[in-house]
Amino acid sequence: MQLAQNYTKKVQTQKYWRQNEPVLIAVSGGVDSMALLQLTAQLPETCRPTISVVHVNHQLRPSADQEAEAVANAAAELGVPVYTHKWEKELHPKSGIENAARQERYRFFKQVMKENNIQKLLTGHHKNDQAETVLMRLVRGSALPQLQGILESRSLFADGSERVIRPLLEVSKAELYQYAEENQLLFFEDESNLELDYTRNRYRHLIMPMLKKEHEEVEDHLADAAAQLQDLIKITTPLIEEKAKEALIFYEKGVKLNREKLIAEPESWRKLILKQLLDQLYDPSEQFYKKKHIELLNEWLTSTKANSTLDLPGHFKGIKEYSEFWIRQVLPEVEKSGSDLERIDERIELPMGEWRTLPYGASIGLFRSTDLPEIKRNKTAILYFDRQAVKVPLTIRHRQNGDRIKLKGMSGSKKISRILIDQKIPTAKRKKAMVVEDRNQEILWVVGLKESQFSILPASDRVQYVLILTEKNEENDD
Repeated sequence: MQLAQNYTKKVQTQKYWRQNEPVLIAVSGGVDSMALLQLTAQLPETCRPTISVVHVNHQLRPSADQEAEAVANAAAELGVPVYTHKWEKELHPKSGIENAARQERYRFFKQVMKENNIQKLLTGHHKNDQAETVLMRLVRGSALPQLQGILESRSLFADGSERVIRPLLEVSKAELYQYAEENQLLFFEDESNLELDYTRNRYRHLIMPMLKKEHEEVEDHLADAAAQLQDLIKITTPLIEEKAKEALIFYEKGVKLNREKLIAEPESWRKLILKQLLDQLYDPSEQFYKKKHIELLNEWLTSTKANSTLDLPGHFKGIKEYSEFWIRQVLPEVEKSGSDLERIDERIELPMGEWRTLPYGASIGLFRSTDLPEIKRNKTAILYFDRQAVKVPLTIRHRQNGDRIKLKGMSGSKKISRILIDQKIPTAKRKKAMVVEDRNQEILWVVGLKESQFSILPASDRVQYVLILTEKNEENDD
């Protein structure tokens, strides 16, 4: 029962979820996920979430249907809902089956979470998984962030709206087997775990046992090293992000690099900023860059060549044109077309008392409340701001990856990408969404959609800033 007590203490300390908060537990039928389900179900009421179970039958093994049935039975015994999905064999790729299975699995997880308004996904990754992951990445030359191994908690979607939590990362597989035996849990062993065709299996069955002969606690040491590195990165990340903000500008389709500011930094800091750049370009769960890519970026930046390109993983390309440095994703069919580099850095300043025309034909202007113009166009939106709270000049621009806005009635901020999804804005229009920000880069308005907490009611007894948007007249609409 020691594991159950330790798990309860861990949950209470980390506060992964609130009492009765909905969570989705991914259960494959293996000992780790079946134990995770039971451990979570037996938590004291004060820290127990509302559990749902999700299972994907990949149809890759003879026992797949039996495992799916066992998971459904385990959920029924606990009285919790279970969501199942069968990955039809005709949809299996001829190669890369392991990665394709993972993508299909997480696609279904995300679908269930969206449909049922669940924000937390629990998986059964344990200490042995962590040690193997760290060792594999170390051997293949992964960059420093990947040497953190499996994170205990991370965003599941790019906009950070949902999280995946691994509460068993400090638990060994031996402890899980013991717990399953003590509680008479039914579980299945994945036959493919013995096949040495898979990289992880070679580490698990050949390399790790050899290392354990050198030192019995090698798995603990690898997991501890990952935890220490995670703590170190948490401390240094804000410092790096601050420097990155000064040297990098992210846009919808790429990033512009300020070479002068980057070159002015010591090489060690410059490489950390470039690492931060790659961290934002790539989804850590799907695309890993290596240390060599940071080195290549550094060499590219310091090169004296007037025009050059640099190929990066995932169809990203560095493009240097005289004094400008860009990185953007160039898909093969786009690259073949020979199209010019798209200008994605356009910003429109809003001088006091003047109008500016937006790309889609609307007009926007900033005025003092004592000097408002006559509005003759339809579809008008008007926002009022306290002059003390907003710093001019204001700027209008296309939204960028990672943009956040402080909304009325909310503590903290929300990603604009999530707002656009919630508003069911079509993908093509999401890319064209515009924001207004002040001199301090505080976003005041997602134009035409959401206003920030800085927007206030009009007041007749004091001068305010007034932001006005006028759309095209109805008769002129396309």
